[in-house]
Amino acid sequence: MEQNNVNTVEETVVEESTVSTPPAGFQVIVREFLKDKIALFALILLALIFLIIFIGPYFIDQEAALKVNILVVIKPHQMLTC
Repeated sequence: MEQNNVNTVEETVVEESTVSTPPAGFQVIVREFLKDKIALFALILLALIFLIIFIGPYFIDQEAALKVNILVVIKPHQMLTC
């Protein structure tokens, strides 16, 4: 009967030790960001900037963006020298 009580105590200790594990690294980072509102705002702003940088070019007309009219650049200079 004593053997049965020892097994029960060992099982209880094993179960309790698995329940009280410290939080993982990512969980700590998420918790700290949720506590600090300025850091959370900065993280969201940074994510939005990256989204605009990587998704924005799909909505821009690349032909128009890469078109250079050199005559517009030269014309005002010719008017100054004449």
